[in-house]
Amino acid sequence: MKFSMYQLFAILLLTFSLYIETIHCKSRYVFSLIDSPIRTNRPSGFISTVSAKEFPILKGLSMRYVSINSSSIREPHWHANADELGYCLNGSALITIFGNDNDHNSFIVKQGEMYYVPSGYLHHIENFDMKFPAEFIVTFTHELPEDFGLSSTFFAMTNAVLGNTFQLSSNAFQPVEHRQVATVFGFKNDSTKNKILREFEFPNKYHFNAEGLSAKILNSEGIVKTITKNVWPVLKDVSMYSLRITTNGMREPHWHPKTAEMGYVIEGRARMTVLSPGDEQRFETYTLQAGDMYFIPRAYPHHIENIGNVTTRFLVFFDQPVPGDIGLTGSFSAYSRETLAATLDCQLEDLPQFPFYPKSLLIVKRINPVDPIQTNEKK
Repeated sequence: MKFSMYQLFAILLLTFSLYIETIHCKSRYVFSLIDSPIRTNRPSGFISTVSAKEFPILKGLSMRYVSINSSSIREPHWHANADELGYCLNGSALITIFGNDNDHNSFIVKQGEMYYVPSGYLHHIENFDMKFPAEFIVTFTHELPEDFGLSSTFFAMTNAVLGNTFQLSSNAFQPVEHRQVATVFGFKNDSTKNKILREFEFPNKYHFNAEGLSAKILNSEGIVKTITKNVWPVLKDVSMYSLRITTNGMREPHWHPKTAEMGYVIEGRARMTVLSPGDEQRFETYTLQAGDMYFIPRAYPHHIENIGNVTTRFLVFFDQPVPGDIGLTGSFSAYSRETLAATLDCQLEDLPQFPFYPKSLLIVKRINPVDPIQTNEKK
């Protein structure tokens, strides 16, 4: 059977697409948050969870996608072993936090803004919009976060105990059914929208406008906004970079000393290469798409490259309040050409003419075509 040039091209394109998808699915560094099999569904919302149970490489961090329907709440709850850092993808919501020493905090979080909740602090998320869901990417400072809901705590106690607590007759609690599962999400019969107080718009230590922050890097290759303890003092054991890489940009090969990295792709397609420790030169290259998350262990070298036709948007979380960062551009400028030639085991005259950079560039311009995917990581 003979094929036309068009048919051969179509077959090659399909084969390449399947190969890309295979690499995408099999990497131990990437997992689909949106398609996670661990999903908590209620009529008023859902949670997609990825912890170390589903994604074994996770350590010190985990992630959830939380969607709250209109006029609904994520019930008051807390996490026994993890702080919580949330980013609002879409919509807006009222956050109320109740902490030690009867500390009350209520504020509104809008698209592109963040909230932070210390471990053990009671908090709820309320979508007061009448039409649209509120959507969040939520990160925890533990690979296996533990949850307790206010509903579960209530249901676990007898009516007599509840009556003694609130100085009421036990009969007052008879109409409330003690269920075997947590409520998680609940629907409010009345809208809070018309009851939002002006004080909820005031600055709050647990609230931060991430996308309103001035960019650390802003050029034709990308945008980096660094939400760390330096600009948000309340952060502990966690921080976040809002990262955009344009179609001609690339996050240079780099690593983070004493810092693990966990990212989420909001939009676009990208490719990463990660090097494993040891002298065997084991590395893996994989692709990412919207809805994916990835994890890079502490100080593992890696890069991020936009391979799509739109700007790629990432939320990049770290397990340190101020992440370390060492890039290849600054690293090569730190050593003499003789040292670099000896390192790369080549003749001095064969060594490329590396430009001098007094500090790492972080985002660079992609001036070469995207090369084929390579990997030699042992599965």
